[in-house]
This record gives sequence, C-alpha cells and structure tokens, in this order.
Amino acid sequence: MQKKVGTTRLVIKQGDITKEKVDAIVNAAYFI
Repeated sequence: MQKKVGTTRLVIKQGDITKEKVDAIVNAAYFI
C-alpha cells in the first residue's frame, strides 16, 4: 500500500511541477 500511495504522490507532484512550468512559460510569453 505504501508503495502505491508513494507512487501516486510522485505522479501528483510531477503534475504540479509540469503545471508550474506551463504557467511560467505562459507568463513569460505574456510579458514578451
């Protein structure tokens, strides 16, 4: 169970990082 929960958390964390990168790219494009 712990492994499954850890993997799920990792996937969610990766998703958050991706979203932050996309937001940063959108913000950079907006300022250009």
